Amino acid sequence: MTKSKGFTLIELLVVIAIIAILAAILFPVFAQAKAAAKKTASLSNIKQIMTSQLMYSGDVDDLGCPFIWYNRPDGTFPSFMELMQPYSKNKDIWLDSASGKSPSDFGLPTSSGGVPIKIVSNYVWPAWLPYNYWSWFDGQAKFAGFPVPLNDYSKLYISSYCANAWASCRDYTTADNPAETTLFYQGYFAAYVPTTGPAANMAFGSAYTTGFVPMKNQSYFKAANPHTDGMNVAFSDGHAKFSGTEPFHRDMSTKTQGTYSGYPQNKFMRVMN
Repeated sequence: MTKSKGFTLIELLVVIAIIAILAAILFPVFAQAKAAAKKTASLSNIKQIMTSQLMYSGDVDDLGCPFIWYNRPDGTFPSFMELMQPYSKNKDIWLDSASGKSPSDFGLPTSSGGVPIKIVSNYVWPAWLPYNYWSWFDGQAKFAGFPVPLNDYSKLYISSYCANAWASCRDYTTADNPAETTLFYQGYFAAYVPTTGPAANMAFGSAYTTGFVPMKNQSYFKAANPHTDGMNVAFSDGHAKFSGTEPFHRDMSTKTQGTYSGYPQNKFMRVMN
């Protein structure tokens, strides 16, 4: 009866080397597949959010949500997400699995006066930047901005911008180019989330602040733009797609039309012709 022969040290080292080579090849592939899956899930989220907004506006005579948030008599500041909750019925779609989840990820405090502050959304509506002739981020002046209805809430914040003859506060339902008018994209929305009081009964708490990080040289860029230096974007006609963050903001490839024609315009923000 012959005795079975075990592996030699050289054979074991060869096997370990082969496994190490395979791992080095496959791990980046697995990481890329995981990142792609998260980006796809995020795109699905923002698509559902935009669909919820369209459903909301359909029930209120084609009006959009109030500007960012509104001051309720009880001292709370419900956000537009609160109004859309009966349509989305899912708080999870407002959070991107790859984006920052803590206020500190965006340089914000985690509490104020003993009340916790939480990131309640990684998708924002930058209604504080209405369509206007801006020189922002890259220093290049161009017509750009986001749709916002001119109502009692927005008048408190941006009426001076809307008063300009060359600009307009216009709801996304009346945008000239809805397929090129961005409404939602990736950033952060932080809210007070107390355990007692009126805000404790709200799905998204009482609004604290909201923003986005558009340029790579800014702090917290990756927290807001985790998908290969890009973000998912939802447009006013209901469709959504992925875009590089910096190219999105730097774009000035189209020209305005109408009375103030021929000026550089961001093709992703064509609220008006």
